[in-house]
Amino acid sequence: MNSRSRFSLARCSAFSLAAVVVSSLPCQSNAGEDSAVVPTEKNSDHWAFQLPEKADPPAVKNAAWPIRDLDRFVLAQLEERDLTPNPPADPRTLIRRLSFDLTGLPPKPEEIDAFVRAASRDRQAAVDALVDRLLDAPAFGERWGRHWLDVARFAESSGHERNFTYPHAWRYRDWVIDSLNADKPYDQFVREQVAGDLLPFDSREEQVDQTLGTAFLALGPKNHLTGDTDNLDLIDDQIDTLSKSVLGLTIACARCHDHKYDPISTAEYYGLAGIFASTESLHGTVPGKGAGSNRLFSDLFAVKGDAEKARLTLEKRGKERSEVQAARSRTSKALVAIPRDNLTPELEGKIKELQQEKAEAEATLAALEKLPEPEVEWAMAVREAEKPVDVPIRIKGVPGNKGDVVPRGFPAVLTQGDAPAIDPKTSGRLALAEWLTQEENPLTARVFVNRVWKHLFGQGLVSSVDNFGILGAEPSHPELLDWLAVRFMDNEWSVKTLIREIVTSQTYQLSSHHNEAKHRVDPDVVSLWRMRPRRLEFEPLRDAMLAFSGELDPSRPEQGSVVAAMGDGCLERQVKTAPLEAHRPWRSVYLPVVRFYAPPMAEAFDCAPSTLATGERAVTTVPGQALFLLNNEFVAEQAEAAGTRLLAMKAENSETRIRAAFEQALGRAPDTQELSDALAFVTDYPAEKPADAWAAFAQSLFATAEFRYVY
Repeated sequence: MNSRSRFSLARCSAFSLAAVVVSSLPCQSNAGEDSAVVPTEKNSDHWAFQLPEKADPPAVKNAAWPIRDLDRFVLAQLEERDLTPNPPADPRTLIRRLSFDLTGLPPKPEEIDAFVRAASRDRQAAVDALVDRLLDAPAFGERWGRHWLDVARFAESSGHERNFTYPHAWRYRDWVIDSLNADKPYDQFVREQVAGDLLPFDSREEQVDQTLGTAFLALGPKNHLTGDTDNLDLIDDQIDTLSKSVLGLTIACARCHDHKYDPISTAEYYGLAGIFASTESLHGTVPGKGAGSNRLFSDLFAVKGDAEKARLTLEKRGKERSEVQAARSRTSKALVAIPRDNLTPELEGKIKELQQEKAEAEATLAALEKLPEPEVEWAMAVREAEKPVDVPIRIKGVPGNKGDVVPRGFPAVLTQGDAPAIDPKTSGRLALAEWLTQEENPLTARVFVNRVWKHLFGQGLVSSVDNFGILGAEPSHPELLDWLAVRFMDNEWSVKTLIREIVTSQTYQLSSHHNEAKHRVDPDVVSLWRMRPRRLEFEPLRDAMLAFSGELDPSRPEQGSVVAAMGDGCLERQVKTAPLEAHRPWRSVYLPVVRFYAPPMAEAFDCAPSTLATGERAVTTVPGQALFLLNNEFVAEQAEAAGTRLLAMKAENSETRIRAAFEQALGRAPDTQELSDALAFVTDYPAEKPADAWAAFAQSLFATAEFRYVY
């Protein structure tokens, strides 16, 4: 088995012990060989392959408890298990939960006070108003955009052996954030990422916006040294990312053989592969050995400016650069060839002449480097290939072992009714976009509402958020999942409407308090009798530190973060990690994201890998995290800034400062014992200057579990 086949097998087996056993089974070849693979006709009656049905919310005994219809589904299951839901969370806990969940930022003390007062008058009206404000905040798109960037395997470099930068990938990141803030319908959001360049438009601005979304297909890992002339690995990444992120299926497992469990055949895999083989990805990176720098621009989409003029200009400069470099090389060789032991006046004159020629060539090269770039703004994207193709099956996944040619098409098990027709003169991406987002597709809406539920409750209604296939988990509340999916489509695929309905429910507002009796019945909280405490991810944890220290810059950087870190010359350069370490007070979603590298804090707190679609990050709690919060330079710097900020307050005494610190960091006042301990700490702390004591106190708040958890 070649290395690529081993990788594919490992990927589709990663989350299943059963699949480890399957790894020893022979691959299916589509050439009539005997195989232990389950035929694709089987398992097509799996729940996820049936259209969602919108059942009526069930009747419940405690009819006064539900706020939203979704609460009835939850309460009905609780009553079946003789469980009662927890009481609601107190207002201070709830506003902190909502603020982090919807914006990724902690609430300000004055916002907490206002909400507590409003909730004392009418709790649900206060919740509704708060949710509307948070959904309208620009920070909403930054928080939820990062969730999507995880499944889009967003990164600003190509990875692999030659880790070249993607200096224009940031436009896709900003496009995702802006799309979510504008509440772009999710079906349109998906269509633009698959075929935005092919959709109709009414203006140049609309055309550009739609095309920017197609970077979703282009920004995956790219191997610059591969001999894969058919781009099979690139296509496999596109199929894997699209199928996991939108459909919650591991279709890429069918590259080498019929899917071991799901009713997806190898032929259907290569039917999809033909669509992407008929698509050209515009990466904007060095395409191969000896490539000229002008290719960086011919392989990009022009957002603004005259692209053709820019290409001609750059090609002319590239040709001139090559000619001057060749002349300099000839001059250098001629200089080396002159013997230096018996120099005659004639040879000395020749040396001076050659040295002058070399200096002039180097000056010309330096001048070429200083010429301004053409006034064109570029972006990553995809476009139609010149000639659409159907591709042959690669038997057992071996590139040169070709089988029958498969017409472009879609997996039959997900096609209810007639699939959109593929125009043979096109790649088929537009039909693919329509197929993914038609209401007859059983998975697209289900998978997304489940992702939203997971981000709000810590676990999806289907716990295997990236796999709705046979090896995936069964839904804990199947009727609720279908009800949400159908309602999502009925509400014109509005993401904000979906989130608003969930977070204003009684179920979301439950306290996270532990109850031993209920825990014995349902230790994993599958029935949702309480809210699960959740540890903050890397981004909101870092942003909360910056907010407390007063150093958070909420503005969006005007260029890519890799460009900002490495300079304008980062085009055509491999990633250098040292410049990425510099502190930038932006929100964490705007920090550089490069493959095979993570900043120390991101690595310590389980950032998403950027090589594969990731719907669920690892969540660890290990001693190294506590040590990080006590010793890391960034944490110490934020603690020092927070201490200076506290000391600069116009406060009557230390007690007032301590109360302010608790409000800013934890969203509450200290209790009597905490206040006493904190006063003793800052009073007795051995420091050369008062700010040191307050910095140490601020860092102690960073290190608390309460700072890095929402309850």
